[in-house]
Amino acid sequence: MYTVRHTYHNIDGHIESNVGTILLGDSGGVFKLMNGKAEPIAKAQKIKKLIRYDETSLLLLDSLNKPLKLNLEQGDVEPFTIIDDLRVFDVKGDHMFFYVKSPKRYNGIFQISTGRVLMESEKDLRGVIYKKLCFSGIDNVLASQSIDSGERTWSLDVSEMGAHEAGPFKKRKPGEVKKILGVWKDNLIVVITKGLILGLNPKIGELNWVIGENEFDPFVEGGRKIPLLGEIENWFLDAENGKLLGMQGRRYVEISLEARKVALIKDFENDFDQKGLFVKNAQRVNDRILFSAMRHELWKLTDTVKKVGYTQIDTIGIFDINSKEVIWTNVLEDLQGDFIKEIMLSGEDIYAHTNTKKLYHFKADH
Repeated sequence: MYTVRHTYHNIDGHIESNVGTILLGDSGGVFKLMNGKAEPIAKAQKIKKLIRYDETSLLLLDSLNKPLKLNLEQGDVEPFTIIDDLRVFDVKGDHMFFYVKSPKRYNGIFQISTGRVLMESEKDLRGVIYKKLCFSGIDNVLASQSIDSGERTWSLDVSEMGAHEAGPFKKRKPGEVKKILGVWKDNLIVVITKGLILGLNPKIGELNWVIGENEFDPFVEGGRKIPLLGEIENWFLDAENGKLLGMQGRRYVEISLEARKVALIKDFENDFDQKGLFVKNAQRVNDRILFSAMRHELWKLTDTVKKVGYTQIDTIGIFDINSKEVIWTNVLEDLQGDFIKEIMLSGEDIYAHTNTKKLYHFKADH
């Protein structure tokens, strides 16, 4: 289905743009992939990250998050000076989340299409924007702020609700906000620790419902009650179909938001031909989920002693949301202690980026 066509070395990052795939070399060079070759388009010093800014530009961030702006069509790199001493967190759609370090640190949201700062605040603003509100989750506090006034409109402390046991000694830890997924039918969907998913009124923060309180892993033996949703980090909101999709470890789950319960559980060990996959990272693109995974293996320590363990993260695969099947996997056999840390699906191309700065480029078979 997909085959490795090219392998690139000394790559710090990669991103998809309107002009194709852009690579960041570890020496600061920026390259565009053209017919399997990395063609240089710009060079800047000490660049650590690429962020898509708009249809024709990228932001190049250094280790301090200070940005330069790269024009992809002309290859020009210039200072990005809309605000003095600017640092950039991220760009989501039409909004850039930033902070200014001096003389007094503050956070802000910049709207790219209008070229204006929407709001400034001493509090962290990274999160999700819905209508005139910005939602953020820092540690144990979920909060909403008005974009017009900059004032906090409500907050919710999840310390008790999401309290859980963690670590080898099962130490009790306070609850934390893990991820804000978005808004569905006037419900702000938020994942917190203890395997709980919350639906809140986005205007006033009132808790409408909770999913996961009585959902336990059906594959755990010995009568132990392990929260089914507690270990899942990869969540995707399918607002059109009223579902949440989750994939982590040995599990793929679907949650019906209308029924407010788990509607489907698939187990990689028992339900798929690919035995023993343990999913780490995942990315949803339309009706497919691209994932990276470890593999379950039986290790022969001596002639008589064997041990079951996991490989490094050396496998990538595609899960079809409609058929509920893993439709393709590939094991990178030559990693030799290296592991996959990032994956990306772009059209008919798949990219797997490893810890030692290798980038594997897969092309669809025709």
